[in-house]
This record gives sequence, structure tokens and C-alpha cells, in this order.
Amino acid sequence: MSTNDGKSSMKVLTILGSPRKRGHTANILRWLEEDLESGGHEVERVNVVDHKFYGCNECYQCQKPESGFECSQKDDSNLILGKMIDADSIVYAAPLFVYSFPGQMKLLIDQMFCLVKAFGTPNHTSAVEGKTFALLMTCEGPLEHNTEEVVQIYKRMTFMSRGVNAGHLIVPFSGTPGVPGDKDREKIREIAGALEGRQQTNVQ
Repeated sequence: MSTNDGKSSMKVLTILGSPRKRGHTANILRWLEEDLESGGHEVERVNVVDHKFYGCNECYQCQKPESGFECSQKDDSNLILGKMIDADSIVYAAPLFVYSFPGQMKLLIDQMFCLVKAFGTPNHTSAVEGKTFALLMTCEGPLEHNTEEVVQIYKRMTFMSRGVNAGHLIVPFSGTPGVPGDKDREKIREIAGALEGRQQTNVQ
């Protein structure tokens, strides 16, 4: 399948980790989704609050060779993990909660450990290796001394997944009138282009 400009189309999975499905984060995520859809790509959104995750219980069943890339728990995690495996690109979107991701999304993030095997060894493999990843976040406060930790978490998640970082955008003071603005809109276009090009970008 080709896009409007003749390039191959992608399957993009967006994961909204906000407790609010129509909040500030959902709005900027929709901008990115619209950019990708207008380019002829298939976009599917997962709302974390619509699913039940128990979180990792450290059983390490997923690390056994015969287990595949699945969680042993009977929740919705394997449904979402399967969608991540099937996608070409994956976008995480969430508001900042206490310097990190909201609890609802953190449960799923912990279970994403199932997607890798032998992490930290020469035999490190990943079911999502080579896929492009991006991060969109909003926060009520400033960027400085507030968002550095979550950016590092995202980058390390991408490294663990053996993925390609297409960039991140965190919109500060997101409850302020006029925010997000034109500069944020332009950065989202850059991230969409990086996802399409499957290459790393310096978008901040």
C-alpha cells in the first residue's frame, strides 16, 4: 500500500496513557494522528484507561525461550503488546504525573518487558526491533527540573526495545490559554516526518 506521495504506508499505533480521553494530551496527539492520516498512513489509538493491566509481577515467565513475547497474566496486556508488534511505529502520549508517566500507563510499560529477551546480554532481542518510537507529553509546570526524568525513561525504553527514536515533545504550562501554540504544532509535524522517514530527529 502506498501513501499520497507514492511512499509505502505505515501502520502506526498511538497509546494514550492519560486518565482523560479528551484532555490536553489527547488534543496534541490528535494533531499528530491527523498529520499521519493525511499522509496515507493507518493510525490506531489505544486508550489505556479502557483496558485492565495488572502490572509486572516479576515472574520472568516471559523470558523463557518457549514463552514467546507474551505476559503470563490474564489481563489486556497481550492485546496491546500484539498491536505493538504488528505496528511499524509506536507513539506514547501522556500527561506528566510526578516526574513520570501516569500510574495507569506505568502498569502497561512494566509489562512491555515481555517484548524483549536477554536484555543486557549479547543475546538481547526485541519483538519491536527497528520500529520508530515517539513521545508526546503535556505538563502544567515548566520543562526544567520537571521533565528530565521522563525523557530519560522514554529514551531507555526505546533503547531496551531496540527501536529508533523519532523524537519527543513535551508541552509545558499546557493549561495556559494559547498553549499549545504554533511552535508546538510545527514540532509535531517534524515528529510525523521523522516517523515516516524512520530516522532519528533532534525534535525536543
